[in-house]
Amino acid sequence: MLTFDQVVYAGSGTIALHSADGTMVETFTVASGTGSLGGSVEISSNMITIDPAGSLAYATGYYLTIAATALTDAVGNIYAGTSAATSLTFTTQPGPSVAASEGPDQTTVETIAAAPGDGPVVLSDSGGTVL
Repeated sequence: MLTFDQVVYAGSGTIALHSADGTMVETFTVASGTGSLGGSVEISSNMITIDPAGSLAYATGYYLTIAATALTDAVGNIYAGTSAATSLTFTTQPGPSVAASEGPDQTTVETIAAAPGDGPVVLSDSGGTVL
């Protein structure tokens, strides 16, 4: 979520999400609110919420670029935009951790720390059979 110091409106440009290495993740057309891969961008008052189509990788750096035509204010002034990889950056949270230990009956016991949205946790034995 991006927060501005005044109300912003959709212009005719795009907001792009890049991984820290410069790889394009998804481009969002501000006027339509749609992403190139099915994600979305929503403007509400002075806040912009970007929701990519896919999950972002854990513990990974990302940055946003905003085209100079993407946003305006109440009187039509155009937001200057940003194209620098160092202007609007963030890093995702670390992934779930897994710790293995041997149980009393020679089985491997794993402790998994997962967060909401991590997806399903599948338990299987050493042969790959789902428990």
